[in-house]
Amino acid sequence: MKNIYKQVITPLCDLRNKPTDNTSLETQLLFGEKVKVLEKEKQWTFCENLNDNYKGWVKTENLGQHENSTHKVSKIITHLYSEPDIKSKIVSKLYFNSKINIHSKTKSWCSILFNKKKVYIFRKHIKKINENFKDWVRIALMFENSPYLWGGKSCNGIDCSGLVQISLNYCGIKFPRNTHEQINFSKSSIFSTKKIEKGSLIFWNGHVAIGINKNQIIHSNAFHLLVNKENFSNACERIKNSYGTVKEIKKIF
Repeated sequence: MKNIYKQVITPLCDLRNKPTDNTSLETQLLFGEKVKVLEKEKQWTFCENLNDNYKGWVKTENLGQHENSTHKVSKIITHLYSEPDIKSKIVSKLYFNSKINIHSKTKSWCSILFNKKKVYIFRKHIKKINENFKDWVRIALMFENSPYLWGGKSCNGIDCSGLVQISLNYCGIKFPRNTHEQINFSKSSIFSTKKIEKGSLIFWNGHVAIGINKNQIIHSNAFHLLVNKENFSNACERIKNSYGTVKEIKKIF
């Protein structure tokens, strides 16, 4: 059978392990993310995310025609306007690292298709698709105070491994979705270390945090139910009751 590829056409698309709304959220897909269609069942589609090979069920209505992406959203959230004017009607919104295809542009605005209609996005809120930002920890800090959401991948709600993945993805580094995959991910630019510093990944059994410096981390966690900065020693003392002691520390770059 010929491979069928689609892309997400809604701002956020929930991916679940079964074709029902009653099952737990596995992860989310962002506008413009590409998927390979594997199976269909009524109003659901079983697909594979081409970014991280994660598989699951999404509502078919969230998928549309596959097209090339030229740019990505660089702010944690941005509006889509009906006209290239801040006073015009807000049609919808897009989240950080959503992929878009620019059809036309002016000094301040770019047009894209959303629900098959032309809408406008502020030009300062997007970057070229291959323009990779180096400081991925700074990206993670943009999500500070975002609420915790198991399986979430936006400022509306995000989990620990989602924060790691989206921050690295934006900087051009493909990275797995879940903590158990991330701790085992092997690449020449990722190596184990015994100390934390900026760009470290600190893994517990089922949790991951990001090193800001030798004393501070940032992570999305269920204790505070948000993304927050925390003293590393204090966090370790609390986390050991739920996840045990630190399992591994890895350095990116």
